[in-house]
Order: sequence, then C-alpha cells, then structure tokens
Amino acid sequence: MLIIFSSLNLALDNPLNNPNSSLTDYLLLSDYILTSCFIFESLLKIISQGFLLNGDGAFMKSGWNVIDFIVVVISVVSITVTGNKFKFVKIFRLLRILRPLRVISKNKGLRIGI
Repeated sequence: MLIIFSSLNLALDNPLNNPNSSLTDYLLLSDYILTSCFIFESLLKIISQGFLLNGDGAFMKSGWNVIDFIVVVISVVSITVTGNKFKFVKIFRLLRILRPLRVISKNKGLRIGI
C-alpha cells in the first residue's frame, strides 16, 4: 500500500507546481511520512535479516533490498539538505519509481508472459 501511495505522490509531483500551494504542502508532508515508513521498514529488515554478514539471507544480499536502501538514503539526504545549491539531489529521488517494479517482480500474477 505504501508503494502505491508513494507512486501516486510521484505522479502528482511536478516541478511546475506552485511552491505556495496546498498540493505542495501535502506532497512535502506525505514525503516525510513515507520516508519515515520506508526507514522503519528497512530497519526492521536489517534487524531481522542482518545487514551484510549474515550469510545469503542478509539484507544487502538481495538486489531489491539494495535498491530500497539506496532510495531511502537518498530520500533522507534530500530531505535534510536544503537550498538551491543541492537541488540536484532531488533528481536521484527518481529512483523511487523502481519501487513498483519490486511489487511486480514478487507477484507472478502481475507479470506478462512472453
């Protein structure tokens, strides 16, 4: 559900949005909430699976978990870094579009047969 909600927010986010509008305020608040939820999810997985040195089941041994971890780190950096000099960091947040692909990869019913 969080990935769907995040994807909808990505669709609403537009660099041409009025910075003083209520939509921009909503997107900023939902970004904080979603980033917090994804941090919590990553921390739970790291605690349960181990970060790197717990054999084949470790968190960082899965490609999807690595992508999620990178997206979470970039999200935290882009939230904490403000100012016009660091606007380029927001470009890396486009990696969030990879999250719906993770849902598709885990659900065989959503894949297209070739």
